[in-house]
Amino acid sequence: MIQEDLPSFTQIMLDANPYINILFDDQLKLVDCNEAAIRYFGFKSREGALEQLFSAFKQKAPPFQFVGRTHTSLKDRLKYTIAHGYVEF
Repeated sequence: MIQEDLPSFTQIMLDANPYINILFDDQLKLVDCNEAAIRYFGFKSREGALEQLFSAFKQKAPPFQFVGRTHTSLKDRLKYTIAHGYVEF
């Protein structure tokens, strides 16, 4: 595969996936999301999702996880993932 093909290949994989996929850069800026994410959070467009996803995620997240832990913000989970290489949901 040629390096120039990677962005379109990534977009095809993102759009073909039926599960929610959200891409962030290393500064935690939303880069892209797929249609499943747009539908789940109730946005009308990809642009709307990218602008408002953090607030929508906060509204959808329960105050407690099923194991009894309190909810951790999406940004905090992403920061942890970047620092440690993984996060446990």
